[in-house]
Amino acid sequence: MDGTFDKLPLSRAERHPEKAHRPDNPIRRKPDWIRVRAPNSPEYAETKRLMREFGLTTVCEEAACPNIGECWKQKHATFMIMGDTCTRACAFCNVATGKPGALNPHEPANIAEAVGKLGLGHVVVTSVDRDDLPDGGAGHFAAVITAFLVTQLAGLVRRAGGLLAWAGLIEDSSYAERLDESLRGFYRHRWHRFLLSVAFHFCGWLLGALEVAAMLFVLDIPAGVATATVIEAVGSGVRFATFLVPGSLGVLEGANTGLFVALGLGASAGLAFSLVRRARQVVWIGIGLLVLVAASLQAKTAAAAPRRAVQ
Repeated sequence: MDGTFDKLPLSRAERHPEKAHRPDNPIRRKPDWIRVRAPNSPEYAETKRLMREFGLTTVCEEAACPNIGECWKQKHATFMIMGDTCTRACAFCNVATGKPGALNPHEPANIAEAVGKLGLGHVVVTSVDRDDLPDGGAGHFAAVITAFLVTQLAGLVRRAGGLLAWAGLIEDSSYAERLDESLRGFYRHRWHRFLLSVAFHFCGWLLGALEVAAMLFVLDIPAGVATATVIEAVGSGVRFATFLVPGSLGVLEGANTGLFVALGLGASAGLAFSLVRRARQVVWIGIGLLVLVAASLQAKTAAAAPRRAVQ
């Protein structure tokens, strides 16, 4: 796993150098009644395994929280980002003090994946103080939050499958979970392909805007490139929103008509533009069917040629 590391246990003097030269104020032994039993539940072991697998730091461990067994048993963990060493020396805190190392660039992705595997609905994140960084670690914090949002979006497929299974529309939602895992793996390990697909989509959107400008010119509708860009953007949004809606034919035409009225171009211009776009779709569908028929005939001819040769 990217960015993982094995942390070596530190002595008390190494964790708190500010207390190393204070013989007048020794750390007293805690009373027996304040101690808790060592956690040994399977859920605790699984949570700890995930923390080590992704090389993550938790305030539960670094601050020696006595409730760690109870919280981790319920798969609740408070992530502590930007390392396990704080630049400040608070006497009441058990987090190690010293000069921290460099930020782990893989930490946002690792935390996001751990959140997905733990199945958390909400996450608590804290951090050490990083006075050594120009922004105090604000940029790293923002990256972690962004990774959370991506993880939640990637989980929409799994959540939708579970909702359909609960409603009785499908019998098994395991395929949705597998698809969700595949999507997360794709976005994490093949991010360059994802960026390439975004670039192709953006180019397609620009070509669509040019097509809109050409149609407006042919229809003699007075509109500039900016207006054509707005029309294509709204059309893309409407097509995306109604892709899986049954009986959505005519929604795009209504949206175009309302948009043209809002832009001061008139309802008739919007209807004319919509009809021309639909006619263009019919032409492309016809061309596609012709190509399909030609390919089918060619395949049948190629399959019949060996039989004629044998005869």
